[in-house]
Amino acid sequence: MLMQKQITAPKVFLLAALALGAAPAAADIESQPVPAVSAQVNHTGPLLIVDVTMHARVPLAIVWEVLTDFEHMTQFIPNLEHSEVTRRDERSVTVKQRGRASYAGLSFGYDSEREILLEPQTRINSRTLSGNLAGARSQSQLTALPGEVLVTYHAESEPKTWLPPIIGPAAVRNQTELQFRAMLSEMERRHAAQGATQK
Repeated sequence: MLMQKQITAPKVFLLAALALGAAPAAADIESQPVPAVSAQVNHTGPLLIVDVTMHARVPLAIVWEVLTDFEHMTQFIPNLEHSEVTRRDERSVTVKQRGRASYAGLSFGYDSEREILLEPQTRINSRTLSGNLAGARSQSQLTALPGEVLVTYHAESEPKTWLPPIIGPAAVRNQTELQFRAMLSEMERRHAAQGATQK
């Protein structure tokens, strides 16, 4: 039943737009710029699924550097209060993080301890050992394309605290996009600084 609603709702919206003469032409859709960061959140039963795409027009090395700079993430990710690497070896790190986010007048804290497996400049796999989202798993995939790096992120978790049906997923999407935009800004800042140094 849920899948039927997800498929049917866009069709109803499109029909309404056509009736009002408001549906954009195909050429207009194609000409619209792709957003640099886009997040989708689905809450199905106890499972929270987050998917993000990010287009970074900086070198792959800088994208990787920022995504794995756990020691300094409090300096460029808003609402992140603490980020500490407690263990590190050649291909994995264990990270403790704590922060507080707000949305629509609500404020909520979060904390986690994650084991992160690194495939340099290719993939980051993470599983949460403890905290609000214990058992959560995520993967970030980096793909070098002409003129940009495409980052795709997928996460699945079962939140320990109850999320309101509408505000909950909206808050998660808001905070996820906020964090990814902050990381993208840091990538662009470091790329600009690198260029200035090389002049």
